[in-house]
Amino acid sequence: MNKKPYIEPELQVEIQAISSRFKGFITSVDIINWLDNFSKNDWAFALYVLEKTEFLTGDEILECFNDYLNQIISQHPKKELLIIPANEEFGKSATAMTYYITKTDCFRKKKARLVQRLGQVKREIKPDKQIIVLIDDFLGTGRTLEGFVKQYIPMFKSIGYTETIWIASAYMMNEAKVRLENLDDKIKTLGQERFKCFSPHGSAFGNQKKALREFSFQSGKDLFIIHDNKTGSKTSHPLGYENSQSLVAFSHTTPNNSLPILWASSNLHHPIFPRSTHPRIDRMKLLRKESSYWLYHARKLGFFELVSKTDEKLERADILDIDIRFIAVLKLLKQKRPIPTICQYLGILEQDYLELIELGNKKGILNKDSTFTEKGKLHYAKLLQEIKMLKSKKRRAIIAKNDKDIYVPKTFRGRA
Repeated sequence: MNKKPYIEPELQVEIQAISSRFKGFITSVDIINWLDNFSKNDWAFALYVLEKTEFLTGDEILECFNDYLNQIISQHPKKELLIIPANEEFGKSATAMTYYITKTDCFRKKKARLVQRLGQVKREIKPDKQIIVLIDDFLGTGRTLEGFVKQYIPMFKSIGYTETIWIASAYMMNEAKVRLENLDDKIKTLGQERFKCFSPHGSAFGNQKKALREFSFQSGKDLFIIHDNKTGSKTSHPLGYENSQSLVAFSHTTPNNSLPILWASSNLHHPIFPRSTHPRIDRMKLLRKESSYWLYHARKLGFFELVSKTDEKLERADILDIDIRFIAVLKLLKQKRPIPTICQYLGILEQDYLELIELGNKKGILNKDSTFTEKGKLHYAKLLQEIKMLKSKKRRAIIAKNDKDIYVPKTFRGRA
């Protein structure tokens, strides 16, 4: 196991300040582990890149879409919105956005409908009563959506649709916005617009962009390589897919348009915002292991006994599993993770999540809105204190053992 480098107190303060920007999603320890990817001489560059990275939680994504849909409704007050994910492939981030759409004001007030597949549009659309809205979480180059839109614009027009086609995305690069709006005069976009982070104009890095670009390029050149199976060629994307130069991460994923030093997990690189499933699964395993440890001590303290041990309907293993999941949910709620992310971490359905919240309601640990009750706060704080104390005690025991193992000679150079 590699020895972790010494972190100066001033740097620790800076790391703590940066970690606080990410709403509990990453910790100071995560940042220190990530810095270990780079030479210590490059840490200042790495931290500057991380400091300028934008991170959106599920609540903030919901806020974005709520605002976008309200803007569209204000321009078409007598029409219903027909909302379509910009990518029909299940599991893609566009389909993941449908969860947030169902929580918006427009959807709850029945001013919007969700159509999961474009094939349904031709059958269901009422051209004179509805407005088409394509949604995604992030648009980088816009090329994928460009092909998607080109394919379906003729179909929209063939069924008599003559209104605006809206494209709403939480974030979009300027390149994507320009490309899509140039496709047709009926297309309009909504989203937080960003320029390339090393752009000559509007860079967040000011006069340091050249040095930071070189650092990001050299550090990322072996992290994101696309293989063309037809030609056998390999293309490196050190500054994000097709040189997107994005600095955006979400609680549910990270776009491959962002700098690979943030999300790539190839060549033993430890990502700070994992994109692939493997690092996320590793984090899930660690969460479950920690939750088991917390559960053991919670039971010793008499906290969080959710399911009766005498419940004849449940096996002992099932009871253990429910309690471990509940502890994990509490930890993730404290970190302000959105529901889709919690379900993804634990490999459960939203209905399973709601059942765990209901158990927490019955035991007086959680409120109906999934926030902690006073009892829940007190018990969680005591449990956290207990875990910290035990870990501190364990560290002192290890240090004491190591001190015991150090050989001290009885004589040195003939002297006692």
